[in-house]
Amino acid sequence: MAKIEAGKLELFVERFELRRWCGELGVNVAPLIEKRGNVLRVRADDDLGRYRGDVTRLRLGLSTC
Repeated sequence: MAKIEAGKLELFVERFELRRWCGELGVNVAPLIEKRGNVLRVRADDDLGRYRGDVTRLRLGLSTC
């Protein structure tokens, strides 16, 4: 957040379907999860609506959790 406020980080803000993004996230991280013997199930309502944000930053943020 500090980098954004200082103008040192540029965000690419776009609108995207949240349900589709959740599905893509599941596909991308599933091999990593299965490698450790775990299972990932992504369940979402049909219409989660649209989200406005930086998809790449959102994806990177979740990958560090």
